[in-house]
Amino acid sequence: MNKITSLFAFAVVGLGIQTASAGLNYWVNWTGAPGSYPNTMTTPNGSEPYATSASGTLYEPTLGQTINVTYSGEVYGTKSEFNGSGANEDIFNYPSTYLGSTVTTLPPSGNYISLTGYSGLTNTLTFSSPVTNLVMAISSLGSAVTPGSFNFNRTAVIASSGGGKWGNGPLTMSSPTTASGSEGNGIIQFTGTFSSLSWTVPQSELSVEFNIGVSDTAAPGTAAVPEPGQVAASLLLLGGIGGYVFLKRRKSAQAAMVPAAS
Repeated sequence: MNKITSLFAFAVVGLGIQTASAGLNYWVNWTGAPGSYPNTMTTPNGSEPYATSASGTLYEPTLGQTINVTYSGEVYGTKSEFNGSGANEDIFNYPSTYLGSTVTTLPPSGNYISLTGYSGLTNTLTFSSPVTNLVMAISSLGSAVTPGSFNFNRTAVIASSGGGKWGNGPLTMSSPTTASGSEGNGIIQFTGTFSSLSWTVPQSELSVEFNIGVSDTAAPGTAAVPEPGQVAASLLLLGGIGGYVFLKRRKSAQAAMVPAAS
């Protein structure tokens, strides 16, 4: 491979253009459990405890590094589990629902955040490095009687859906930014590259669980859209390569015009 071809290949990687690969995915290891659940919210079951933050780590296969994940929002104290704490329920152990071409590894047992929406909080995930092909595993969104939804600030598509621990209702995207279900279970994948993700729970319920992961394979309809800083850096790199090619050709042309010594 010559120097110009090598530089161009490097630029393509910088723009986020990747060749197809076997699907691999990784999930957040929620290690930063709340020290306590000091807040209370009024629910049909009475007063329920919740905290407002959690943290974990996530291996990002494209970057080849572990990134930090910070969560701010509702952490329902009665149901959330961190590294097998509590009942250590394996709520995502439904391969036909949670596995596919995009997701090839089930979320770990006893490692998820539960929320209800009764706190009225906006939930936000923040990543220490930008992530692409972000996926969310959802268990029991909505009830058989009252549908539920997550309203995101990012667009997403359904990667898979099916039966789960508490019901068989499908998970759907009722709009490009809204996941809906009546006991909905499945995987959604978000569009683009970004450093944070936020959503609300407009129909309160008891309760819905989720975990967050990342894949090296994009689901159909989730073309990566780099953040502005990534685009600027990649354009600058391509501009530099263009200048290098221009000077190289100019020098070659000048050399060809010099008469040979007699």
